[in-house]
Amino acid sequence: MSKKPLNVGDVISSSEFAFGRHEYSYEDEEDAIIVGGTEKDHIVTETYDEETRVRHATQTGKTLPKWHKVNYGAYDPSRGKAKFVVERAEMEGGSFGNPDALYVTARRLDPNGLYDPTGEVIRFTYQSVCHINSIVRVTIHGHMKLWFLK
Repeated sequence: MSKKPLNVGDVISSSEFAFGRHEYSYEDEEDAIIVGGTEKDHIVTETYDEETRVRHATQTGKTLPKWHKVNYGAYDPSRGKAKFVVERAEMEGGSFGNPDALYVTARRLDPNGLYDPTGEVIRFTYQSVCHINSIVRVTIHGHMKLWFLK
C-alpha cells in the first residue's frame, strides 16, 4: 500500500475500486465510474419532466409518478482486482468547505497489463477523509511512460 502521492503514469490497483457509481451530474464529461465508498448501490431520487409524463400517459394510458428512484450503483468486483494507469492527478480546491484534494483519473489496463484506450475510466480523490469518493489504500505496481506517435 502506498502513502505517497499518485503521479501520471503510475500503475495502480485497490480493492476499494470495486465500489462505485455512474456519474449523473455532468452529461458532457467522459463516461467514468466514480469509485470509493462501501455500498453496492447508489440510489438517487429523480423527477420525470412533464413532457415525458404526458407522452407516457398518451402512449400507455398510465401516468408516471413525478418522482422515481434510480440506481446509479456500479459495483464490480473485477474492478477491485484490476490494474489501472493514472492519466490525471491534480490537486484541486474542494467545494462546500472541503479542503484541497488530489483528484485522480485512471484507465483500466487490459488483462495483459497493456494500455487500452477504450478501457474503463475511474475517478476518485486520494487519501482525503472529507470526500465521499475518496480512496485510502492504493497499491502502486510500477510506472508507464507517456509517449506520442507521429
